Amino acid sequence: MLRFPANPPYFHLTIPSGRSGRLEVVLDALDGDRCRRAQGRGAVQLPTTEPATIDVYLVQQPFATCPLQIQLPASMQSQVLSENGEISCAGSCSRSVRKGTSHTLRVEPADGEHFLGFRSPCVGTEPCPLTVNSPTTVQIAVVKSE
Repeated sequence: MLRFPANPPYFHLTIPSGRSGRLEVVLDALDGDRCRRAQGRGAVQLPTTEPATIDVYLVQQPFATCPLQIQLPASMQSQVLSENGEISCAGSCSRSVRKGTSHTLRVEPADGEHFLGFRSPCVGTEPCPLTVNSPTTVQIAVVKSE
């Protein structure tokens, strides 16, 4: 479990002088299930004639979010939809969903494609019910129609 001190936690980075470009730092604080509990970002434009610093303050989220990855074979564009409307993507995609939420996924094959079924964590052609409590990858088999 993450504990946030009274003063916001932060990351401090010093960049030596003479560098060029743009440096951006993105931090995610993860809970025990590798779901994001806090996030922060900071950036500095270079070149610098003097050492520059980036301070990134983490902001705690009101709830944890977990990554949900939908994987279809390359170039397939079938629609993956959840019954609650929170997930809608054509082809492979990644979403950040609230930890502990339930989703029932279904696939609408694109023109010229045939849905063979879910491969993981569900198996078969029926809608896929799942509860996201940790990073989750849903694998879907789709082929070109003949």
